[in-house]
Amino acid sequence: AKTLAQAAPKTSSRGVEKFFDGITFDPNNPEAYLKSVKLKKLV
Repeated sequence: AKTLAQAAPKTSSRGVEKFFDGITFDPNNPEAYLKSVKLKKLV
């Protein structure tokens, strides 16, 4: 970042993301994401 004269990100998180299946992931509330996923176990 320094070489490119760009500020380094303040956190490693990209923030809230919406995935291809429409489920939203909020890094501040990962448990809500896990509860919303329909597939819980691969057999």
